[in-house]
Amino acid sequence: LLTEMVAEARAVVAQGAGDAAVQVNRAAFMRYSGQGHEIEIALPEALSEGDIAPLVSAFEAEYRRQFSRPVPGMDIEILNWRIQVSTGEGAVPPAPETPPPSRVAARQARPVVCDIDGSIKQAACFAREDLKPGDMVIGPALITEAQTTTLVSADFSACMDALGNLVLTRKEGAP
Repeated sequence: LLTEMVAEARAVVAQGAGDAAVQVNRAAFMRYSGQGHEIEIALPEALSEGDIAPLVSAFEAEYRRQFSRPVPGMDIEILNWRIQVSTGEGAVPPAPETPPPSRVAARQARPVVCDIDGSIKQAACFAREDLKPGDMVIGPALITEAQTTTLVSADFSACMDALGNLVLTRKEGAP
């Protein structure tokens, strides 16, 4: 099972990392039965029944290091298992340059309660998928997508950067 999980994790990492070398770390989070604190213990590449005694020894050694002595005769349990597959740190490529901001006009508006003064205002409505890098929306506005809606309040503007992030900026002189 552990080998299958590593293979699946490698495949997921490869989707974003391509042919980059990966590092695999396996760990068990162990404790004496009933305690509230787990200790992370490194696991070998593959596990077999013969690994139980070395795992117990590794746990007791780490417990001794942290708490001065192991607790003889207590049952040891594993609460969680972790497989971490990652690539090494690499240089982050520079972000592409965002085009100069260009205000876009809304096709529709909806009434919203203004978060500044409590009055009813018309908020311009935009579908996020229709925005492109450099598009700027002046609040009050709503930027909608399937999972969420971003409120751009009356004292902010929003601009889509080259990576598709919405960057909200408070207007000068806004409270």
